[in-house]
Amino acid sequence: MLNERNEPLLDPERLRMIEVASNPHRMRIMMELLNKEGTAASLSKTLGYSRQLVDHHLETLEKSGLVFKRKIGNVEVYSATESAKTIVSEILKMHSEIGRAEKGETAVKAEKHKAGLKPIRLIPMAVGASIVLVASAEAIRVGKYTYILGGILLGILLYFASSRLIRLLE
Repeated sequence: MLNERNEPLLDPERLRMIEVASNPHRMRIMMELLNKEGTAASLSKTLGYSRQLVDHHLETLEKSGLVFKRKIGNVEVYSATESAKTIVSEILKMHSEIGRAEKGETAVKAEKHKAGLKPIRLIPMAVGASIVLVASAEAIRVGKYTYILGGILLGILLYFASSRLIRLLE
């Protein structure tokens, strides 16, 4: 549904139900109740939750209209409402779409990574290595071998500086 400005109308009650249902424990409880009715004790055993936790979430779900409770003798039996079926379906659909989107994003990143070393990525290595070679040659020519150490340090510094610059430019 759209309002007069052609924007989607937001149903506050539906949004509240989605908010309540989005808790992972409540989602698991509702998904279990969509399969079959259950008691707090049976849900606790099936899901591996404490009885107190299940009681708390069932009360919250019931207040929100997502779970229906009826008494059979002295036992309270819970079942999912039609609203719960709709809300669970919507949340699972969103969850699935977000997962696909994230996988797509990861695939794009992986594809970029697989592209391998681009020629521009070799520039820092060439800069650093050339400085070390020039310093070594000069050290041998003049007989001052400490130039080699200075060349290595300067080569490393220029390698990191040019690497950072290239990452910023990409």
